[in-house]
Amino acid sequence: MGPQRSRYSYPNGLGLAALLLLSAIPANVRAETLKEPPVLKSQAGVLDILMIARPNTLPLFGLQNVGWIYDICRNPGAGIESCQNGPDRSQAYGGTRLALKQGDTLKVHLVNKLPKYGTYIGADGLVHSEAKHSEEPGRSDLVMNPTNIHTHGLIVEPRKPTLARPSYGDNVFVLAYNTANGIPQTNSVTSGDVHAHGSIMGGSVDYEIQIPANHPSGQYWFHPHVHGVALNQVSAGLAGIITIGEAGDYACEDNQCATRWPETNVRHLILKDIQVDNVATTPMTLTQEAPTFCTPDRVVSTPPSPTDEPPRKGFCTGQFADPADPNTDHSAGQWHFSVNGQAYPAIPITSPKGEIWRLTNESGSNSYDLHLFNDAQGQDMVMQVLSVDGVAISSNDVVATQQMNQMGGNKLRTVQCPATTAPGLTNVALPVCVTSLKMYPSSRVEVWVSYRGADNKLATPPKGARATFKTIGLNTGVAGDSWPSVDLADVQFLHGARPSGLPEHVHVEGHVKPALAAGGVFAAAGIVSPSAPPVLTAGTNCAALPAGWKRRIYYGLPRGHYDKFGLGYEVIDGSGNVVGPAASDVNQYDPASPVVCLPLAKGNVPVKEQWELVNLAGEDHNFHIHQTKFSIIEGPHEWKSSAASASVGTGLIKASTGLPKNPPTLPFAPGTMLHDNIPLPSGNDTIGDGTGCGGFDELTNQTCKPTAMTVEIAFSQVGDFVYHCHIMEHEDGGMMAKITVLKNP
Repeated sequence: MGPQRSRYSYPNGLGLAALLLLSAIPANVRAETLKEPPVLKSQAGVLDILMIARPNTLPLFGLQNVGWIYDICRNPGAGIESCQNGPDRSQAYGGTRLALKQGDTLKVHLVNKLPKYGTYIGADGLVHSEAKHSEEPGRSDLVMNPTNIHTHGLIVEPRKPTLARPSYGDNVFVLAYNTANGIPQTNSVTSGDVHAHGSIMGGSVDYEIQIPANHPSGQYWFHPHVHGVALNQVSAGLAGIITIGEAGDYACEDNQCATRWPETNVRHLILKDIQVDNVATTPMTLTQEAPTFCTPDRVVSTPPSPTDEPPRKGFCTGQFADPADPNTDHSAGQWHFSVNGQAYPAIPITSPKGEIWRLTNESGSNSYDLHLFNDAQGQDMVMQVLSVDGVAISSNDVVATQQMNQMGGNKLRTVQCPATTAPGLTNVALPVCVTSLKMYPSSRVEVWVSYRGADNKLATPPKGARATFKTIGLNTGVAGDSWPSVDLADVQFLHGARPSGLPEHVHVEGHVKPALAAGGVFAAAGIVSPSAPPVLTAGTNCAALPAGWKRRIYYGLPRGHYDKFGLGYEVIDGSGNVVGPAASDVNQYDPASPVVCLPLAKGNVPVKEQWELVNLAGEDHNFHIHQTKFSIIEGPHEWKSSAASASVGTGLIKASTGLPKNPPTLPFAPGTMLHDNIPLPSGNDTIGDGTGCGGFDELTNQTCKPTAMTVEIAFSQVGDFVYHCHIMEHEDGGMMAKITVLKNP
């Protein structure tokens, strides 16, 4: 949450209409067995689909006309923009799975049938748009609700169209408008002219995305990425998942990998949340997610009262807020937290081998602190981590728990895996186990779940054994959000004893090292398709950093515009000196020019750079970069500026004449995890006023203790793309910047 929101005191009263409605819902409605997301699989190397973004017309959580969905089917042919009922059609709010293999091509004809944004009367008595950023200069077209898609985490081209190949790659600089809502002045996709948010394509846009043959197997996802309304569209439900290959590509039942993990024991769990007001009268989806919709924890009285909030089984009840602003009163609303679109489903584990869960956080802004809690034992159960952000992890016996926590960016609360000293573990990668997963928006983690006794060793479950899959709530800093605690699913252990001879963990053939080694996606020359060339502003310095240098990215609030978000930028040499202009503030996203520009190495071989991420805000941010992955080489720590950068903003640092052009090459060091998003913890104040960091003013006044971490990023894909905070309120508010990667002639 940005500091633009006021702090309110909340009475304990809850909406009577909402309580009555919830008490009338039969218990079995909230205990149905979890279903797998609908899946469309590639055929003969191609998955060609029609994807329509439109309002949901099916009942959802017992409510009508709530949320937006992707209506997806196999492409019926040119000129047909509607899906017919059949086995290859999905209208699931919970999300559809697009199943692809290495070397496949994903073709999508995206059609926009979304509604135009409405208006409301604000606390100031004025009329405001539900697309709040449409009120900013030059962004009035956002009320028309344009859309596009981004295949999050895939290492694929952000290709622009050409006359010979008019489709797009994974490129977010294109907009499809619902023609019924109106269309701004059209720009030519071949002229180089680009609208403030992207090229305008009328009512539909075509994508053709080629998956590299050496792409890691894992779980990824897709969602809209229109700057200014990304939060709105994802919060309403527009998202789904993509899988490359199968879990058995890297997970095995035995240490020798003689038996690959079967898909029958794999679940895909999509975590999605939606806020609905007026549930007892005319349900209304909120597309600007409000962290204060519910209290952080369930409200109960002592002694218990009939008006206490119901148990949080997949939802929380809205609360009263500021009496001066009726738009913040959600006492007649519900905030639903679903798994595959189901509210508090039952997850029966029937195999003695346990299950692999592939988790995706598809929230616009909500973050989870996930636990598998054994209520009978009163403790968290251990889970084994197999993959992070779509790449199977590679661990070894020299990686200590603290090191693994650093490599995981504190996403994982690692513990010693029980019974890992059994015979047969010689020269085998040790498993990584956790009791907690912190999943910020866009995060994916894959875990192995099986019943464990009070000592957390694998055991035969007693009759009626179960656990609650839950988020215990997560606070993102003194100026941030308190995301609520909610029970997400009822996990039932119905299996018998494990067969003798099975190892005490799933063996993982990690994909980190192959991805970084010779022939891997981050080492070998990649696909460089003919594409419309980038349009660079005059004087753009396009060079990769030399070894020992790094780029420094500041996260914070623009000076004098504390209701917005921005990024700052400067280059640091090997001695810690600022080279070129020193950052004096953070700036909102400027689509007209890249902040970072670099070419690939000779032969279009990938290059790597180190980036230092510095948080000047009193709330967490979530660094994400498109088209690539990164490893963490220095985990979260208190940041202290060097002597050269201590004069930041004073104009005392001399500018260099340019960056040396000797880019370093791969590989990375072994034993790492690869990420495409990582939480950057909030900074702290030094004067004890409880506000945290407030940006460059406090940095200059030395009243801010920023938090920083350093990552190493491999660049392999040619084209224009972005890095940003994947808390979408922050992204839409300006915390994003553009990158251009050029091919090497």
